[in-house]
Amino acid sequence: MRKIKMNPKIRAVFMALVLLFVGVLAQAQSAKHPRVIELEKALSKEALEILKGRFPDKPFLVTVKIDPMMRDRKPASDKSGEKLPYFELNDEEIVDEWDDPGVPLLSLVNRVKKIHVNMSVPSYLTDDEVAELKNSLFYNLGLLEARDTIEVSKRSWDVNSNSGKAFPWELFGLGVIGWAFLMVGLFVVGYALASKLSKSIAESGANAKASGGSGGGMITATIQAPPGGGNEGHKASGVGAGDIRLQDPIKNREIISTGYKILHSHEHFPTLEDVMILQRAAEETPRDLGALLSEFPLDMRQKLFSYSYGERWMEAMIDPSDVTGVSLEILNRLLKAPRNVADAQFELLRIYVWRLGDKKKEFFVGAPQGEAFSILAALPKGFALEAARESYPGVWGQLLDPNFEPKKLPQERIQDFSNWALSILPLRDLKVLEGYKNEKELLGFVKTADPVAEKEIYLASGESSLLWSIRPPFFKIFDL
Repeated sequence: MRKIKMNPKIRAVFMALVLLFVGVLAQAQSAKHPRVIELEKALSKEALEILKGRFPDKPFLVTVKIDPMMRDRKPASDKSGEKLPYFELNDEEIVDEWDDPGVPLLSLVNRVKKIHVNMSVPSYLTDDEVAELKNSLFYNLGLLEARDTIEVSKRSWDVNSNSGKAFPWELFGLGVIGWAFLMVGLFVVGYALASKLSKSIAESGANAKASGGSGGGMITATIQAPPGGGNEGHKASGVGAGDIRLQDPIKNREIISTGYKILHSHEHFPTLEDVMILQRAAEETPRDLGALLSEFPLDMRQKLFSYSYGERWMEAMIDPSDVTGVSLEILNRLLKAPRNVADAQFELLRIYVWRLGDKKKEFFVGAPQGEAFSILAALPKGFALEAARESYPGVWGQLLDPNFEPKKLPQERIQDFSNWALSILPLRDLKVLEGYKNEKELLGFVKTADPVAEKEIYLASGESSLLWSIRPPFFKIFDL
């Protein structure tokens, strides 16, 4: 066959036409309508919201492709098909819904040939969960199973499903090291404090043995309190700021137990000086005194309470606090008190007379002057001078005479005076605490009661009731 030779110019023109045709065809195939792109984005966004609503902590990827269904555009012309030489309003009419901006975007879902959804999900989702997601997308996006398709691809993403971040092993290691250093430091501090406490208790035991049966032993635990903690409160209490600053309740109880053994070893405990120390503590810090006495045996509490007077003692016995440094300071004062008792019966008489308080004049008025001054000379100066001025106005100055030597009372007279003092103010019993507690509860009600109810309560309780001494009646003001 004979080959036909083509002119080079014709060949160049032919190749240019082929390239132009291919470019136009490719552009026609790749270009999408703007509203098609807009609808694809809207469906992708809605699909992601559906997936995140079901699994908010899992990653997803959604791609939507739409094959639109469009009509051809035809230019407007007259019946003869001729283009008129003037502008006509309907020169180019809208022949497709995709071109009409008035048509809602989501309504164009019905103007498609096919919608293809490509969904990428984590590989650890089960088949049931994937099927649930597909059904949810078909229903919520308005897709048709006969027309549209949803393709699911499982991906093995290297992402932490809980937080999306790798575990901070470096910070965890630093935290473990810091915790270990803290524990070691606390152990060292605790060991040092325990050693100091053991040493203090051993020293107090040695002091107790050295004191024997004479004089008072003293507990000298000197553990420093934290800055700003408690020292001011001890000074303000009036009991005195000693050098005991123990905060461990177990160690505090051990110290009180040791101190009580020392006190109990003295035959004449308590003396008048002991009772005065306890009375002062009851007036200033009753709850701390109650904490100390609560560690004593019942028979000793009964004995000490029997020598008391006033309401503050009852508050101490009813509402004690935990053992504090103030409680230990009260114990230290007791251990320091002198115990040079020559006559045990006369020491009890001193206690009986001293606790009379405001009733002391009733005791001394009927007593012979010589015997009365023998008793007054053995009592604290403040108490003795006040009683002597009230009972013996012209001769009370003898108590200030340094050469005055009181006569020693015989045992019979000591017993008579003791009985007389106890008849004026009997010894207390722990049973009165229950009545005092009931009176306190009644006092709380009376404080808010109207005058009529208050008057009825006071009259029913009687003037001998503790309620009258704790809180004088208010209703008498209205009876004036």
